[in-house]
Amino acid sequence: ATQSGPLLVYSGVINRNFSRGSDNRFVRNGVGIFRENDTDLVIFAISNRPVNFYDFAHFFRDFLHCSDALYLDGHISAMFLPSLQRNRRRGSFGTIIYSRQP
Repeated sequence: ATQSGPLLVYSGVINRNFSRGSDNRFVRNGVGIFRENDTDLVIFAISNRPVNFYDFAHFFRDFLHCSDALYLDGHISAMFLPSLQRNRRRGSFGTIIYSRQP
């Protein structure tokens, strides 16, 4: 289990509680679902810089083409994925998501 929410995108609509241009910016991560060849796929994303909820939701919907997306974490977001040169090891990880590549 992991702390999560709010919904970023639901059925292709960005959460109406988010404000374009908000100053509430943090490095954020989330998970979304997109459809490819009649198959639902899951995608995880983390921002490279501080971003507000609206812009992060917009990224999931319009760039990643996710019909639904959920915010996972903010201020303490980090990723260790050397293949993408993401080597942040600060602090403790609260949630670990492991994926084996084919």
